[in-house]
Amino acid sequence: MPSLSTIFGLSAATGDPNLMVAEYLIANILLSHTFSSARVLKMRFGLDNHISPRADLERFGPRAVLEGRLSQAQLDMLKRNEAAHGNSMDHLPVFAAALILAKVAGLPAADINYVGLTYTLTRIAYVGNYLVSSSLLGASLRPVLWWTANLLCLRLIWRAGKAFN
Repeated sequence: MPSLSTIFGLSAATGDPNLMVAEYLIANILLSHTFSSARVLKMRFGLDNHISPRADLERFGPRAVLEGRLSQAQLDMLKRNEAAHGNSMDHLPVFAAALILAKVAGLPAADINYVGLTYTLTRIAYVGNYLVSSSLLGASLRPVLWWTANLLCLRLIWRAGKAFN
C-alpha cells in the first residue's frame, strides 16, 4: 500500500514522484465550482431561484427569516457561503497559472505537488472557516489562510520566473 506522501505526489517509491498538476487543478475546480457553492444549501432552505440565482439571498432571504423558514444566523451563513464561493472562483486562475508555469519551467514535481496539496488544504480550511465563523475572532483566521494560499502561488510563480531566466 502506498504511503500518503506517495499518494499526494510528494515522494515516489523509486525516482521522482509523478507530477500531479491535473489532479490538483481538477480538485480545486471541483472545490471552487461545486463544493463551495451555496446552491445545495439554498435549495434546502427553499431560496434557490434559477432565474436570478445571484440575487436569491438579497431578494428572498429577509422574507424567509420573517416567515420562520430559516434563522438570521442561517441567512448570514448562506451569505458567507456565497462570499467564500466567489473568492474561490476568483482565486482559481492564480493557482492554475502558478502550477502551469511551474510545470513549464521544469520545477521539481515534488515541489509543485507540495504547493498543490498545501494550497488545496488551505483553501478547504478557508472555505470552512468562512462558513462557520460568525464572530470577528473566528474570522480573524481567514486572512491568514487567504495569504497563505496567495503566497504559495506567488512563490511558485517567482521560482518559475527565475527558472525561465
